[in-house]
Amino acid sequence: GLLLTLLAGMCACAEEPQPLPSPGGEAASTVLRLPLQKGDFTAVIARFSEANAPSPADYEYRFLARAHLALGRYQDARSTLDRALLHRPEDPELYDLKGAVHTADSFSRSQFASTDAAMAAFTRAVELDSTRAHTLSNLGLLHGHRE
Repeated sequence: GLLLTLLAGMCACAEEPQPLPSPGGEAASTVLRLPLQKGDFTAVIARFSEANAPSPADYEYRFLARAHLALGRYQDARSTLDRALLHRPEDPELYDLKGAVHTADSFSRSQFASTDAAMAAFTRAVELDSTRAHTLSNLGLLHGHRE
């Protein structure tokens, strides 16, 4: 119940900034975004196993993290985001996704107060972009569960 509500809110309200130029261009972004929107998370993951898949430096790499998150593959999602953050350390959306992954992982194990990593990721996202309303909302949710 609560975990699904939180996950749905984190994924549904994720802001979609305009994609930055990448070697795959707009076509690559569409190829990944459409299956994600349709809930075909395995198709997104399969796309990344192809030879011409986006690299961790590309905007589209976050779609792989979202697919892993939606499937409950929290370690894979964290690893994906860590690789992407090596190339894009100032990207607030990547930190927001990382916070969502940490939160979902903790909540799936009924460890509602064990959210330090999620808090740190959400806080970093807000430091990079203080206008991220849904990130602030996620921080509020976590503070409520810690009390």
